[in-house]
Amino acid sequence: MFSAEQGTSRTGSGGTAETKPTTLLVAALVGLYAAQLVLIALSAYTDPHPGGSRGLPLLVLDDRDDSVFSTKRMVESLALLLIVCLESTLLYLIWRRLRDVTRRIAYVPVAVGTTVMLALSLCAPVLLSADPYLYVGYSLIGSLAYSPPAAPFGGEYAVINKWWGTPLLPAPYGPLFIGYLHALLSAVPSLTLKLEALRIANSFWFLLALWFLRQARTASASLSLIALNPAIAYLFVANAHNDIIGITLILGALALAVRYPVASVAMMVAATLIKAPLAIIGLPVLSRLRAERRAGYVAATLFCAAATSLLAGGGPYVRALRIDASAHLITAPELHVALIAVAVVALTIGLMGKRWAQTASFAMPAFAARMFSWYSLWGLPYAAVAGRLAAFAILLPIVAYLMESCFDTRVAKLSVALVLLGLALTTLARRRTGASRVQFSSAGPPPRLLEAGPSAKGSSIV
Repeated sequence: MFSAEQGTSRTGSGGTAETKPTTLLVAALVGLYAAQLVLIALSAYTDPHPGGSRGLPLLVLDDRDDSVFSTKRMVESLALLLIVCLESTLLYLIWRRLRDVTRRIAYVPVAVGTTVMLALSLCAPVLLSADPYLYVGYSLIGSLAYSPPAAPFGGEYAVINKWWGTPLLPAPYGPLFIGYLHALLSAVPSLTLKLEALRIANSFWFLLALWFLRQARTASASLSLIALNPAIAYLFVANAHNDIIGITLILGALALAVRYPVASVAMMVAATLIKAPLAIIGLPVLSRLRAERRAGYVAATLFCAAATSLLAGGGPYVRALRIDASAHLITAPELHVALIAVAVVALTIGLMGKRWAQTASFAMPAFAARMFSWYSLWGLPYAAVAGRLAAFAILLPIVAYLMESCFDTRVAKLSVALVLLGLALTTLARRRTGASRVQFSSAGPPPRLLEAGPSAKGSSIV
């Protein structure tokens, strides 16, 4: 159903008739996002066991106790599942509407909807992760982030130690991000304003990511799905996770890869200095280079990423990465290893110039020690290169929900597993039936079961 991202719009009409259906769909999506924020806020404010969230300017929905599996949280989880499924449905309908539009006026509702969603994210009262508080802590100690002192923070910053303990965890983030935090937040006078500064800065990184995707010749309809995506707005603006910075740098590398490959490598190395695993996540960008140059640039990227990380962070940074990896015990190691294998094979085949797997983008979070919901964005560079950005964006709210640890997603995961099993069995049955018909038919030539060519490659939703 989704074709490759290159392609042109086919028809267009003018005026209100062209914008009204899109406006209604975007308004419904924004309304669902607002409902999502309200649901999460109600869950946090009515939590009978708020844990370390008491006293924080932005509450954190605690996932560190058995309340995640309470009846209350299960009901909230099912309500949130309904919301994210409707969000994905609306994203699909918006894509169907915009893919046939040529006039720029049709994208005005997209711009307005994106602005409103960003504004809602900046005002969100509840976080699903306490990472922004950790970012503030690292900004206060600067170069000591890889070996935090045992002394707690004073004044209003003491609540950071209340959640994260004393001393803080050694920073698992790259030296460039630690310097960025210090530069961004050192002059901001209070904890609440520092948290809001992180959100505002991430909103600018998000807009820059959209611009880089546009420079990489992404179709406008697919770009709209990234701009309006509730999962991106909540995880990376409201929750201010730093992955959006590294992913944006990788998308910048994608935009520069063909004309300025050295600058592209430099941007991917910079992304690694935000988070180390992004050295691998950015490799699909290099598939834009000629085959004879690709292997050399891949080796240069990995070597420069490792060398600059060691030079800038040194032994303390390496120790911090080891501590972080050991702290995140993998609950299903067999599945994690299987996903890593899928991701490695998909990356290798793609870089060899063979083909890009249609669903491998969601295996990219496996390169982390533990897969959190915000790592779902790690598949965006792969999806952009593979020409599957629309499918990735439509499924992202559901995938991010399934990876969320603050809600009880067991029912949803079981349902998805059963649906996938049913689809697999149905596909096998159809292929077997088709093969039998081909074998026993005596009239005419056998039908063509698989058609080659570009139309056969890029028409599936996943």
